[in-house]
Amino acid sequence: MHPAEDAILSEFLGDAPRASQLHELIVTVRERLQAFTAERDALPEGDPQKKSLDKKVKELKGQLTVLVEEEAVSTFVEDSVRATIARPAGMPDDIDEDDDGGPY
Repeated sequence: MHPAEDAILSEFLGDAPRASQLHELIVTVRERLQAFTAERDALPEGDPQKKSLDKKVKELKGQLTVLVEEEAVSTFVEDSVRATIARPAGMPDDIDEDDDGGPY
């Protein structure tokens, strides 16, 4: 990534994590979710620890949902910034393909 692009992305995203950072978190949460699910499923019915693991699994699923949504938003913002940076100078921001040059 070009240093100027990195600086502009940082300015737009502020303190929000980059899509790549969110992806790493998603991978980690998925791994934890799989481990807790496997541990829970290995317990016999009625085991008191199962309820605690059910709660952890539910929390991790919620965290995963939020992280996936945040990654999508961050990816969109990053892609939009990159497209804006790559746009040739003097190109209008909004092009109306149906514009025939008339007043309406």
